[in-house]
Amino acid sequence: MKARLRLTTDLGKDPSAWRWGELHRLRLVEQPLGGAGLTKLLHPLLNRGPIDAPGGPSIVDAMGYDASSGTFDVTSAPSMRMVVDLSAFDRSTWVNQTGASGHPGQANYDDQLDAWASGDEFPWPFTQPAVDRAAAQRLTITPSASP
Repeated sequence: MKARLRLTTDLGKDPSAWRWGELHRLRLVEQPLGGAGLTKLLHPLLNRGPIDAPGGPSIVDAMGYDASSGTFDVTSAPSMRMVVDLSAFDRSTWVNQTGASGHPGQANYDDQLDAWASGDEFPWPFTQPAVDRAAAQRLTITPSASP
Protein backbone atom coordinates (compact mmCIF):
# COMPACT_ATOMS: atom_id res chain seq x y z
CA MET A 1 0.00 0.00 0.00
CA LYS A 2 2.85 2.40 0.83
CA ALA A 3 4.49 1.71 -2.53
CA ARG A 4 1.28 2.49 -4.42
CA LEU A 5 0.79 5.72 -2.45
CA ARG A 6 4.38 6.78 -3.14
CA LEU A 7 4.08 6.03 -6.87
CA THR A 8 0.76 7.84 -7.11
CA THR A 9 2.21 10.84 -5.30
CA ASP A 10 5.36 10.93 -7.43
CA LEU A 11 3.99 9.86 -10.83
CA GLY A 12 0.25 10.48 -10.82
CA LYS A 13 -2.89 8.38 -10.54
CA ASP A 14 -2.69 6.65 -13.94
CA PRO A 15 -0.26 3.68 -13.76
CA SER A 16 -0.17 3.43 -17.57
CA ALA A 17 1.55 6.85 -17.61
CA TRP A 18 4.20 5.92 -15.04
CA ARG A 19 7.79 6.01 -16.33
CA TRP A 20 10.76 4.56 -14.45
CA GLY A 21 12.96 7.33 -15.83
CA GLU A 22 10.94 9.96 -13.95
CA LEU A 23 12.18 8.39 -10.71
CA HIS A 24 15.52 6.94 -11.82
CA ARG A 25 17.42 10.11 -12.77
CA LEU A 26 21.06 10.74 -13.56
CA ARG A 27 22.70 14.02 -12.63
CA LEU A 28 26.24 14.60 -13.85
CA VAL A 29 28.07 16.97 -11.54
CA GLU A 30 31.48 18.21 -12.63
CA GLN A 31 33.98 18.04 -9.77
CA PRO A 32 35.09 20.20 -8.09
CA LEU A 33 33.59 23.32 -9.68
CA GLY A 34 30.08 21.98 -10.29
CA GLY A 35 29.62 20.65 -6.76
CA ALA A 36 28.12 22.08 -3.63
CA GLY A 37 29.76 24.97 -1.83
CA LEU A 38 30.82 26.89 -4.90
CA THR A 39 28.96 29.47 -6.89
CA LYS A 40 25.85 28.08 -8.53
CA LEU A 41 26.52 30.30 -11.53
CA LEU A 42 28.84 27.60 -12.86
CA HIS A 43 26.35 24.74 -12.49
CA PRO A 44 24.46 25.27 -15.80
CA LEU A 45 27.76 25.53 -17.63
CA LEU A 46 29.36 22.43 -16.07
CA ASN A 47 26.63 20.05 -14.89
CA ARG A 48 24.15 18.00 -16.91
CA GLY A 49 20.81 16.49 -16.01
CA PRO A 50 18.61 15.32 -14.66
CA ILE A 51 18.40 12.67 -17.36
CA ASP A 52 15.94 9.76 -17.43
CA ALA A 53 17.99 6.64 -16.77
CA PRO A 54 16.97 3.13 -17.79
CA GLY A 55 17.65 -0.13 -15.99
CA GLY A 56 18.83 -0.78 -12.50
CA PRO A 57 21.83 -1.96 -10.49
CA SER A 58 21.77 -5.68 -11.34
CA ILE A 59 21.86 -5.74 -15.14
CA VAL A 60 24.31 -5.25 -17.98
CA ASP A 61 24.98 -1.50 -18.34
CA ALA A 62 24.02 -1.18 -14.67
CA MET A 63 22.75 2.13 -13.30
CA GLY A 64 22.81 1.83 -9.54
CA TYR A 65 20.89 3.71 -6.88
CA ASP A 66 20.84 3.75 -3.09
CA ALA A 67 17.44 2.39 -2.02
CA SER A 68 18.08 3.47 1.57
CA SER A 69 18.21 7.13 0.47
CA GLY A 70 14.49 7.26 -0.26
CA THR A 71 15.11 8.20 -3.90
CA PHE A 72 16.03 6.29 -7.03
CA ASP A 73 18.59 8.84 -8.22
CA VAL A 74 21.47 7.17 -10.06
CA THR A 75 24.56 6.84 -7.86
CA SER A 76 26.71 4.81 -10.26
CA ALA A 77 26.74 4.30 -14.00
CA PRO A 78 29.22 3.27 -16.70
CA SER A 79 31.27 6.20 -17.94
CA MET A 80 31.42 4.63 -21.40
CA ARG A 81 30.26 1.56 -23.27
CA MET A 82 32.29 -0.37 -25.78
CA VAL A 83 31.49 -3.46 -27.86
CA VAL A 84 34.58 -4.93 -29.49
CA ASP A 85 34.17 -7.39 -32.35
CA LEU A 86 37.32 -9.50 -32.08
CA SER A 87 36.65 -11.08 -35.48
CA ALA A 88 36.51 -7.69 -37.24
CA PHE A 89 37.70 -4.76 -35.15
CA ASP A 90 36.21 -2.23 -37.55
CA ARG A 91 32.71 -3.39 -36.57
CA SER A 92 33.34 -2.34 -32.96
CA THR A 93 31.27 0.43 -31.36
CA TRP A 94 31.53 2.73 -28.38
CA VAL A 95 30.00 5.76 -26.67
CA ASN A 96 31.30 8.04 -23.94
CA GLN A 97 29.00 9.21 -21.14
CA THR A 98 29.43 12.87 -21.94
CA GLY A 99 31.69 13.74 -24.84
CA ALA A 100 35.25 13.74 -26.07
CA SER A 101 36.20 17.05 -24.47
CA GLY A 102 36.52 18.09 -20.85
CA HIS A 103 36.11 21.77 -21.74
CA PRO A 104 32.52 23.02 -21.23
CA GLY A 105 32.90 25.69 -23.89
CA GLN A 106 33.79 23.13 -26.55
CA ALA A 107 31.11 21.46 -28.72
CA ASN A 108 32.27 17.96 -27.76
CA TYR A 109 31.79 18.52 -24.00
CA ASP A 110 28.45 16.67 -23.95
CA ASP A 111 27.79 15.70 -27.56
CA GLN A 112 27.52 11.97 -26.76
CA LEU A 113 25.29 12.26 -23.69
CA ASP A 114 21.95 11.79 -25.46
CA ALA A 115 23.26 8.76 -27.37
CA TRP A 116 24.72 7.29 -24.16
CA ALA A 117 21.45 7.82 -22.26
CA SER A 118 19.37 6.19 -24.99
CA GLY A 119 21.72 3.20 -25.39
CA ASP A 120 23.09 4.17 -28.79
CA GLU A 121 26.70 3.69 -29.81
CA PHE A 122 28.99 5.01 -32.54
CA PRO A 123 31.22 3.16 -34.98
CA TRP A 124 34.78 2.79 -33.77
CA PRO A 125 37.07 2.38 -36.77
CA PHE A 126 40.24 0.52 -35.89
CA THR A 127 42.31 -0.35 -38.95
CA GLN A 128 44.15 2.39 -40.84
CA PRO A 129 41.89 2.16 -43.93
CA ALA A 130 38.75 2.40 -41.76
CA VAL A 131 40.18 5.37 -39.84
CA ASP A 132 41.09 7.10 -43.12
CA ARG A 133 37.54 6.58 -44.47
CA ALA A 134 35.93 7.90 -41.26
CA ALA A 135 38.24 10.88 -40.73
CA ALA A 136 36.73 14.34 -41.04
CA GLN A 137 40.02 16.09 -40.31
CA ARG A 138 43.65 15.16 -39.93
CA LEU A 139 46.16 16.73 -37.54
CA THR A 140 49.83 16.23 -38.31
CA ILE A 141 52.33 17.19 -35.65
CA THR A 142 55.92 17.50 -36.79
CA PRO A 143 58.61 18.03 -34.15
CA SER A 144 60.94 20.89 -34.85
CA ALA A 145 64.69 20.52 -34.73
CA SER A 146 66.30 21.36 -31.42
CA PRO A 147 67.87 24.84 -31.26
